[in-house]
Amino acid sequence: LAAGRYPPQDAPTVFEKRIGVCAGYANLVEAIGEKLGFKVVYVSGVSRDQQGDVSGDGHAWNAVRIEGDWYLLDATWGAGHVDGTEFEKEYDSTYLFTPPEILGLTHFPDNSSWQLRSDPITRGAFMRQPMLKPSFHSRGLELVQPTRSQVSIDGDALLRIQGTSSDNVMAKIASKDGTSGTRCDIGGRDTVEVTCPVDKAGSYIVTLFGDVEGTNRYSSMGRLEFNR
Repeated sequence: LAAGRYPPQDAPTVFEKRIGVCAGYANLVEAIGEKLGFKVVYVSGVSRDQQGDVSGDGHAWNAVRIEGDWYLLDATWGAGHVDGTEFEKEYDSTYLFTPPEILGLTHFPDNSSWQLRSDPITRGAFMRQPMLKPSFHSRGLELVQPTRSQVSIDGDALLRIQGTSSDNVMAKIASKDGTSGTRCDIGGRDTVEVTCPVDKAGSYIVTLFGDVEGTNRYSSMGRLEFNR
């Protein structure tokens, strides 16, 4: 992937070579789905990485019709991740039948009908959405404030999250230039108030973490940018 050298991405070649990028995954899902009698569509568009940036190479995923209803899935993002130049297998069903409004935080199709939204959004609105992972929504959380991916402030960075308690959320703020982060103050129940200290002008990233049930670990749920 990094070097841009890989075999053709048609389904038979991917099946034979066992090597594929997103186009190969989507072509193979389409071919297998059709063999099983499902209507599967290859969807092309762009995606945002965990920093909220859009790749210049584009992306591909699928839509499938099951019992008359359409669902979205991204087999590439559910298969694992790339660490440097090595692919690490790590199956994850997060991107299997992801609700359109949630997949739509990171995936924007060329054909707006494959947003599967009753009211499709523009690319500008897509980019303005807060960069939240599906794990944020699967916890039943709602980001009340802010409602944009980048926010201008004249003091501390403030966030409000509904649907959880301060025991289940952690946040850290760090300067965008890469300096070490600082823990944010968190309080409240049902509606959690997050206050992150910003004492000078600059761009900052606030990363949200949620507890992993049954463990003492926290995993990243998303990030927002604040500019003072």
